[in-house]
Amino acid sequence: MVGYIVPEIIIGAFASLIILLNYTVTQRKILGYLSLLAVALAFVSLFKLPRMTAWGIYAVDDFAIVFKAVFLTVAFLVILSSLKDINKREGEYYSLLLMSLMGMLLLASSIDLLMLYVALELATIPSFILAGFFRDKQTSEAAMKYFVFAVVSSGLIVFGMSLLYGLTGTTNIYEMINRLELNTVSILASLFLVAGFAFKMAAFPFHAWAPDVYQGSPTPISAFLSSASKKMGFLAVLRIFYIALSPIANYWALAFAILAALTMTYGNIVALSQTNIKRMLAYSSIGHAGYIIIALALLNTKVAIFAIAAALLHILVHAVMKAGAFIAGIVAGENIEDYKGLSKKAPITALMLTILLLSLIGVPPLAGFLSKFYILLSAIYAGGSVGYVLAVLLVVNSAISIFYYGRIISYMYWAKAENETKINEPLSVTLALIIAVILVIVIGLYPSEIVNYLQKAAESFVKGL
Repeated sequence: MVGYIVPEIIIGAFASLIILLNYTVTQRKILGYLSLLAVALAFVSLFKLPRMTAWGIYAVDDFAIVFKAVFLTVAFLVILSSLKDINKREGEYYSLLLMSLMGMLLLASSIDLLMLYVALELATIPSFILAGFFRDKQTSEAAMKYFVFAVVSSGLIVFGMSLLYGLTGTTNIYEMINRLELNTVSILASLFLVAGFAFKMAAFPFHAWAPDVYQGSPTPISAFLSSASKKMGFLAVLRIFYIALSPIANYWALAFAILAALTMTYGNIVALSQTNIKRMLAYSSIGHAGYIIIALALLNTKVAIFAIAAALLHILVHAVMKAGAFIAGIVAGENIEDYKGLSKKAPITALMLTILLLSLIGVPPLAGFLSKFYILLSAIYAGGSVGYVLAVLLVVNSAISIFYYGRIISYMYWAKAENETKINEPLSVTLALIIAVILVIVIGLYPSEIVNYLQKAAESFVKGL
């Protein structure tokens, strides 16, 4: 059975090793390189994982592999960008990152409510500490807000899960399908779970924590939270709702349709007025959460498998794009004024960020266009008033995003900076940006292989192995 959890074992072992070496190693940057090695080894091990369900609580299918790959990719970019400067507590920092990552990897394969919740908390608790890692007023406030909102969302999730267990007598999501019946309690359970996971996904109106936490956290951690931690909510929703709660799909699908419409519209409109880049990216991330929730709203339609594949594609692409956009802020700064003349002060960062922002807008042939297009197609193919309304809102909101992303690009290339002194572009940050951009371009130009694999992942997920 050990063969099924090789990535988790690698990450957990290195997390423990790094915290021990923290007190003995004098060349402290080696801890960061060890963290990169751990993530790289875990990623390579994904290609060797056997496919099956182990112990009745743990699934190793293509669906889980996709999410594991997303989490590992984001973690690699975040750790690489963190090599520049991480205070004097490198061991704790990298160890906490790896522990949170291990929770995410476990969550990707969880098919039991108890296992899923334990993995979710294992991934979330270290992120509280990481959000306030530098212990100044701003990061401490971010950590506290994140903690309070996470506790509330966990309470809602646990209560919803307890109701499901009471109704079905099992915690295995594949066994719940044949035991769950439509009644008031099952609908109530689904509503509690929608609300709880809406916090995790930063969906409107449960989004309030995200802008403050992303702004207050260290920039690499903001990238980690927006690109990896938030994706856990979508993963859990797909596992629980499409499988366990499928007998009452018509009720929760409508709730997700409303959430999608409100979330994407609110996120994009509020992003227009932001002058702090991290807050702007936070609201943009809320808007993108709305796009992904469109696919969740279509899980009770004839295009469910296609919608799942489209959601997986946008989750993958958005994770890379948003991680890169946040990482660029390590060089460029947080305020919009800092981006004036960036093309002259930090030309490589400006170019990489421009490509990532164009992809976030959805400009072809970049990956952001492809993933949005597939979600749009899934809404159109689903048909009906809900599908068409969501498709129109996606197009309108993508058009709105042009204004605030375009403003950053115009500042970088056409606005004159008061001080045009060259900014140091650390090699580790530049490499992280280049990797993110290469992924965005390659996925956009050569999508067939990855789209086919995501379709296969969606089918394996639906079949339940």
